[in-house]
Amino acid sequence: MENISGFEISISHSGKLVFLACFENKLPLGIDVQVMEKNLNLNSMLERENKTFELDKELQFMMVSSKESLGKVLRVGLLANKNIYDIEDFCIREIEGLKVYEFKFHKFKFYRGYALKLVPDYIVSFVTINSNEVLLNIIGEIKRSVFENQCIVTERCLDDIFIK
Repeated sequence: MENISGFEISISHSGKLVFLACFENKLPLGIDVQVMEKNLNLNSMLERENKTFELDKELQFMMVSSKESLGKVLRVGLLANKNIYDIEDFCIREIEGLKVYEFKFHKFKFYRGYALKLVPDYIVSFVTINSNEVLLNIIGEIKRSVFENQCIVTERCLDDIFIK
């Protein structure tokens, strides 16, 4: 087996989707995938943001998913005091033809959160360092692997997985 000590994995699942990122461990990265459930109340995770912004359901999911991604980067999940995940500002950008939400965290200026729709009712978010080059690389990978190759599989059998 190859030595993969220089790499890390971030994994997320929701509904019928699993999202996995393998990356060099010198680059912080956390990912999250979420199915946007219409009846899910996200207000407890968005106390500060609800006072600051006008949030529709899609934006609420984008923000909460980005907070989960930040928790993965920090290696604490969502178990820390919830105010460390507060978002102070956001914007919407078009990157590689995709509508991408960009989030700035109140306590972590050197990280940025990004979120976009994958397919109807699903979003993916990731948090990494504040770098346009890194952002473009990750968005390019998402676009190639998900949108151009259409590699979202709805069912997977364990028999199909090759194990060395």
